[in-house]
Amino acid sequence: MEVCTVETIVDQARTDLSLRGMSPKIRLHFDTLEHRMRRRQRMWGGDLSVLNEETVRRSAAIRRSLAFEKVMREMPLALEPYDVVVGSCAIEGAVVRCALPIYLLNQELGYCSLQMSHKCPDYETLLRRGLRSIIDELKSRRPQAQAQPFADVRQSQLDFIEACVREAEAVIALANRYSDITEAAARKESDPIRREELLEISRVCRRVPEFPATGLHEALQSLWFFNLAMIEVYSNISIGHIDAVLNPYFESDWNAGKITLARAQDLVDSFVLHVNDRAQVDPKQYYLKDQKSLPGAPQQCRIGYGYGFVTSLENDQADAINHWGQNILISGLNADGSDATNALTYLFLNAHEKFSMTSPVLTVRMHKNTPPQLLHRAAEVLKTGGGMPYINNDDVIVAGYERLGVPREDGCKYANSNCWETLLQGMCNQEMIRGLNFLYFLELALNQGQPFLYKDDLKGQHGPDRGDPMTFGASYCVSYNMVEGVETKNPAALETFDDLMYAWKLQMDCMMSKSMEYVAANVRAGGSHGPLDAKPILSVLTQGCVESLTDLTHGGAKYNLWHLMGEAVANAADSLAVIKKFVYDEKRLTLPQMVEILKRDWAGEEGESLRLKCISEVPKFGNDIPYVDDIAKEMVDYFLQRAEFHGKKYPDFIFSPCIGTYSWIISIGKKIGASAEGRKAREPIAANLSPVPGRDVSGPTAAVRSYLKLNTAPMAAGAPIDLRVSSSGLEGEAGTKRVEGLIKAFLQEGGNMMTLTITSAEELRRAMAEPEKYRGLRVRMGGWSAYYVLLSRASQEIHLKRVEHGFA
Repeated sequence: MEVCTVETIVDQARTDLSLRGMSPKIRLHFDTLEHRMRRRQRMWGGDLSVLNEETVRRSAAIRRSLAFEKVMREMPLALEPYDVVVGSCAIEGAVVRCALPIYLLNQELGYCSLQMSHKCPDYETLLRRGLRSIIDELKSRRPQAQAQPFADVRQSQLDFIEACVREAEAVIALANRYSDITEAAARKESDPIRREELLEISRVCRRVPEFPATGLHEALQSLWFFNLAMIEVYSNISIGHIDAVLNPYFESDWNAGKITLARAQDLVDSFVLHVNDRAQVDPKQYYLKDQKSLPGAPQQCRIGYGYGFVTSLENDQADAINHWGQNILISGLNADGSDATNALTYLFLNAHEKFSMTSPVLTVRMHKNTPPQLLHRAAEVLKTGGGMPYINNDDVIVAGYERLGVPREDGCKYANSNCWETLLQGMCNQEMIRGLNFLYFLELALNQGQPFLYKDDLKGQHGPDRGDPMTFGASYCVSYNMVEGVETKNPAALETFDDLMYAWKLQMDCMMSKSMEYVAANVRAGGSHGPLDAKPILSVLTQGCVESLTDLTHGGAKYNLWHLMGEAVANAADSLAVIKKFVYDEKRLTLPQMVEILKRDWAGEEGESLRLKCISEVPKFGNDIPYVDDIAKEMVDYFLQRAEFHGKKYPDFIFSPCIGTYSWIISIGKKIGASAEGRKAREPIAANLSPVPGRDVSGPTAAVRSYLKLNTAPMAAGAPIDLRVSSSGLEGEAGTKRVEGLIKAFLQEGGNMMTLTITSAEELRRAMAEPEKYRGLRVRMGGWSAYYVLLSRASQEIHLKRVEHGFA
């Protein structure tokens, strides 16, 4: 093989057009998945149990590890004729979703989380050491546990060791099962080329993840086995900074003459397709009327989209039916300030472009000195639609982590969590306080600390019933459910706009303070996911846990990272701008009159007439108009100031501010009454840190300028703006340059995160009318991409409402 410099390899990976096509095996893999995406899926494991007279006396952590082990050793496996990387769960060509067997007593339900997300394993350690080395270390720490003077601590640490060892051995057993079936298949294979391929796959599976990876094939297979294990126990775990993790193994193979770029692309393609192997595009196949009628379904929690089924499509969760949190990031900054782009950066971009699927969620980490070639290639891929790759600005995010006290070396290893929010890969237990809703705080400020609707809504909600375990949710996390605020002045007493803004600030500060205090106290007392929670195998690959013999959900991780997530900034700014103009500047009506109109949800002709004026006659955020942008800036600045102030009270936590909504803009809006910017009660809010749909009428540059006036520099966790740009005018090289220019300007001006969905309103309308013809049409939904035709009608209409920006 010709010896090439690193720069030459990278350039070849970027420019070789043959790498953007599919080899025969990859084409077969892709076509098979396309067919399976329209088939009914199955479930396995949820109706099994590990409970018996002996196990019920053990801790929940031990029982959990027994359930995990049962899945790894018994779940159905599939070896496919196209497999390069192996690892899927199917029976007779139908995808099988696995669930943890029953391991909790009914009285224990609600005290732990069956599901896990917002985590990202330390894959560097997995590939460098292998699980066997970590198992040996765990066993060597038994004397450390035995020496604990307190019996409860001693038993907890011994259980931690036992559970971690069992789950790590179970993942190794899963790999060995694949080694066995590929070896058996090789003995029956008549094609000598395929026989050798199968024997090589068998060898790889016998080696990893038990032992260190020695090349790219072993590295990808090891990573996938661990990820597969997590998926099959309903843990939607991010994959992380994949090109950085894998590149040493690619370069080792390359330098030894063991691999070609074509082979490397096949390995990457196979991996990416495995990430998509449970995708669905036919609602008839995942609509579930009765959970109890589905064999193998979970018996200790409600089934949800994460398991591949939903009980109702008329909500904004169906968009996540094909989202499993398997985010990957490429490129970015190294700790020494150099650029991290490598050949694998382009191989993953190639894979994303050719498959046009929704997973893995792809993010490109960029910065002011990102190579222009990468900017150009990312723009090319963005033009294919689907809202990926996502754009993160490392200059802002890494510096944001440093501001929070995280060393630069660790900050440069950040990854995206389940959506756009970031975490420190393999180092943290990351969760969040959601619901710091700027618009809701305005509602409280206008109503003396009382909500218009939400308090009454809660009265009609029913909690889980221990007599019916399937009424419990699979996911549990410490959270503070905000309802009432602090009592502030009667609207008649808010004589100036500054008085109203002060009342808003009191509501914000009260809720933030209470929620942080509540979370810190409960996490310290019972862990982040309940006192009975344990995630042994994730703890194995989270720095700090093995050393302290403590589960990551109980404080074992190196960093305890909680994001403070603000919402509905644009709605609140637009509403305050309306009140400022109509009530305080022009005195068209009094504040009590405005409040009464909002409580009546704009009822009557006068109400509707005023609503239309509020929409049309007052500046809106996203149009580069200081009148409203300055209001948004003041609110965001206060949010950041108070987050820093209150965060200092909790030195064992990192409370990181961010602004976002995911895609739950419909469900969030249902809690909020009518608002002064013209929104009716219970209608959706704006997504992330984006303008209200349909109100940014001055083009993408103006929308970005409004966004850039807000201080997102301290928001290491993230603050995305979502833009939908018309595909008209973006044809050819000139169009690519336009997209590239927008990204470059965003980075140079200090933007935090950005998504671009390039499509057309006409195409969306056609897809709504003839969904069968547009099954592959993707749009960006908060922190991921979704197939447009699978969205609820309400979600589809929100996309249509968004102004279709052009670059002209």
